[in-house]
Amino acid sequence: MSASTFRIIRRGARRIEEFGVVRPTCQTKTVRDCQQHSLTPINCRSLTTRCRSSALPTTAPTRLTTSFRYSTASTPTPESDATEVQPLGTTKACFSEFQSFNEAVTQSRTTEDSLRRLIYKVSTAEDGELLRAALKRWRAAGRPQDGTDNLLVLERLFAVRAFDVVLQILCDRPSYRVFPDTVHVERLFRAFRAQVVEAAQSGKAEEKEIVEVLDKVYKAFAVALYTHIAPTKEMYTDLIMAGFESGVGEGRRRSEITSKEQVSLGLPLAPEVEAALATAQTA
Repeated sequence: MSASTFRIIRRGARRIEEFGVVRPTCQTKTVRDCQQHSLTPINCRSLTTRCRSSALPTTAPTRLTTSFRYSTASTPTPESDATEVQPLGTTKACFSEFQSFNEAVTQSRTTEDSLRRLIYKVSTAEDGELLRAALKRWRAAGRPQDGTDNLLVLERLFAVRAFDVVLQILCDRPSYRVFPDTVHVERLFRAFRAQVVEAAQSGKAEEKEIVEVLDKVYKAFAVALYTHIAPTKEMYTDLIMAGFESGVGEGRRRSEITSKEQVSLGLPLAPEVEAALATAQTA
């Protein structure tokens, strides 16, 4: 690996860190360290173009959080041990299992299937927030967690449409140790693209609010690069179209830059992207 390529990856890694993705404790300080991360050329190119284009915000955003409502203002957060009050939106079955899980972790008497029992009880997006909190405790306690557990977590969260929770988990690998597949990232792209369209068509969202939703699509892209998933034509299509469909100037600017990046990587533009670009140029 050349010194210039190493600088590209380091610069891209810093951009990912700024965009809300928590990096592990190990830091790449030498070319040899960087080689050990096995970043593919297409990932390196995407990271570099993303930095040069300023398609991502230049200021670090607030850490991802999912709004979680409780029936009383004094109710503790899901991460705490005091969980006597059931959060609004959660199901009784999931909350009961969550309490049992917390008690087992606190008393160090969990079994290998303690986490999976909770996963199977998740029925709402709010239940997904309980699962996120439980997974963080499970990881901190040093309990075993394999690929099957990760798959069950992601599939259940997607099933209940807890997309923000999925993004929060994937943005913090040290705390949750969940690794997505390409299909998971693509599903996240489609979900957030739909949210952008919904916000734009609602007629109630301000431009700032629409851009904040659009940021989620770009965070999903950062997650893909961070987990060594090479960008696909489908990812770029959702990323670019989300910007055009946002109906705001910032979205259009990002989409035009990102489309040039896609072409530079040798990935063909989808017909709908070509049509959107043509419309934007004549507008």
